[in-house]
Amino acid sequence: MLQPLLIPQRLVVWRLAWENIRRRRRQSVLMVAGLVIASSIITSSLVVGDSLDATVGYEVEAAWGETDVLLSGLNPQTGVPVLFDQQTAEIAWSSMERDASLNPLLKGRQYGWATSVSLSGSDGVSEPSVSWFARNSTVDATGVWAALGGDDGIRFSELASANNGATVPQIAINLAASEELGLEVGDRTDMGWYITDEDQQRVRRVQEVSITAIVANEGQGAMAGSQSPAVFTDLGTAQSLAELGNSISRLSIALDDELSDEDVEDVSVQIREHLDAAFTSSDSGLNISLDTTTGAVTISSTANLGRVNGDDVRGLRENQTSLYPNGVLMEVLQAPLIDAVVAGEPLLTLADSDVTLLKDSSTALWHSSPSGAGFQLYSTNEAWIWQVDSGDTLNDIAFSDEGTSASLAHGDGIVLADELEVDESSVATYSTEYPVEAVAHGSDRWWAVEAGEDTLRIHVLSNDYNQTEIHNLSITPPSSVLSYDLGVDENVHLRIEGLLSTSYYISNGLENLSFVASDASSWEEEDSGEVFDLHPQCNAVAWSLMDNQSAWCTQEHGLLRWNTSSGDIESVRLPVMSDAPGFGRFPQMFLAFGGENSTVDVELGHVAVSNRLQGLQLDDTNLTVSVKGVIPYAYGNDTAIFLQNDGVYTSLPGFEQLTDLEAVVLGLIHLEDAEKLSLADDDERSLLLLSGG
Repeated sequence: MLQPLLIPQRLVVWRLAWENIRRRRRQSVLMVAGLVIASSIITSSLVVGDSLDATVGYEVEAAWGETDVLLSGLNPQTGVPVLFDQQTAEIAWSSMERDASLNPLLKGRQYGWATSVSLSGSDGVSEPSVSWFARNSTVDATGVWAALGGDDGIRFSELASANNGATVPQIAINLAASEELGLEVGDRTDMGWYITDEDQQRVRRVQEVSITAIVANEGQGAMAGSQSPAVFTDLGTAQSLAELGNSISRLSIALDDELSDEDVEDVSVQIREHLDAAFTSSDSGLNISLDTTTGAVTISSTANLGRVNGDDVRGLRENQTSLYPNGVLMEVLQAPLIDAVVAGEPLLTLADSDVTLLKDSSTALWHSSPSGAGFQLYSTNEAWIWQVDSGDTLNDIAFSDEGTSASLAHGDGIVLADELEVDESSVATYSTEYPVEAVAHGSDRWWAVEAGEDTLRIHVLSNDYNQTEIHNLSITPPSSVLSYDLGVDENVHLRIEGLLSTSYYISNGLENLSFVASDASSWEEEDSGEVFDLHPQCNAVAWSLMDNQSAWCTQEHGLLRWNTSSGDIESVRLPVMSDAPGFGRFPQMFLAFGGENSTVDVELGHVAVSNRLQGLQLDDTNLTVSVKGVIPYAYGNDTAIFLQNDGVYTSLPGFEQLTDLEAVVLGLIHLEDAEKLSLADDDERSLLLLSGG
């Protein structure tokens, strides 16, 4: 059951919400996809006295051309076009052609794809949003749709020929794009766009392209509008550049010109029937799997945030007796969380559960781990978190003399954090060619070691990163380096640990960075801090004693704070994302169960929490847990939901595998509460399980 429950598609909106938090904690961005009519079109229509209706009508006619029926979709939650297999569209078209009543009414079809790109102009200035249209070159050769640029224009087959064997992708642009960006035939320019990679992350791609043709904003050259810029390629080139495989996002159908609007509506119903027959459950994102050992059927989805549509769930309920007469249905909905507060303290404040360093600045508790770093202010409990990109690690962290700001070293440079800038993703960033392996603060400056291939450099930066110096070092590190360490007093000290030995180097003051070999006696080891008795749940990796008879320490799931006199646990801190072994990194979440086969019964407005929260006052049933869902937060709703504590849940009959998800499942709640927290429509579910049949 676990595999379909934790699929990467569900991370798309989580990442949107997380980016919002990283940029500005108190603000969310609402992404809205809609139709925008350019102000220039409206203005021109008013100037010349045309009616707005006529102007808009002309624009629609120019953009649609011969298209009468268009199959396309835009995911309203991610803003990404819905993809489907071109072969499925071809099967549907073949079925329509074989329909004796429908065939005489059909003129043609076209398979295509569309997105938005950035395009650089001749003066280096870029247009950030230019429509990119791609169509099947073989189908276009039939001539149902007008050529790119009208009667004297070109066909997509000519673009396909231009790209056959080309080392630089060949594109056509319309006249509006040419005039706006100052581009001519033969020019080379950069084109950028976003794709969804295997991990379901939106990744930007940039490619140098060559202008092979400029077409008028007529015929298919007006697909973006008669005055709007656009880029055109054959479908094969687009599928290669955008890593689409055989997927498309548009099926266009042209009908007999003599049909009335009412006739087109009737024909559309027939077309829909053929599309319904051609598109299978997998085409719509549904995954249906059978466990041959138990006979259980699992239904999940890779579309719509990984949720099965509510209509499909209701349909399955209504038809269960005929589809699975002796089976019982269990429903599961997951609600990823962005915030959880107990007794006024936020719990989800860590970049990683494997915290390796704790530092008390007297105004905040700082923490770092391989995945990132952050701090939480004592006065307001506000938290700041920075996480490395996928595949990267936090190599080192150094603090200012006051301890209220820090530099974070990673694979692409360093990041500056400050307690006064809790709402910003960073105070400043500094990029390097190779990873920064060590960082230090001294003499009112930041010092960073960059190492890679045959390069070893020290970067010296002012406290705000605005002033920088780069010093290349004439030190040859060993072939295999385990770690670099940097220290600064009246000199700069460098320690390089290899497989067989450790080398020490020292500079001649802070201005002359000509290093000479030294020994371990010149290296000052860091003070490990005051030693005291740790709580039994601490793992002794890192700890920090407070001034008020409280102390923090690392533990298996993150951090805990306890009273050093009584030994009672006062609070815990958990990562915003955790590793589910074998599945990847996921946000903390609640699960909700329902249906005949569910053994979980949590009342509406209540929560049974994970044993990771054991030690808190969870035996107090008056205690409430305040939570915010990732998906509502991503769309601008940061309203918290308050849930009554039902105590800690233990293993559930039939759900023993949930222990594998202990790192990400924070508790169990009622389905209606899960729908609110996950912004799910009525009866939308993450997973359906039919068993017992």
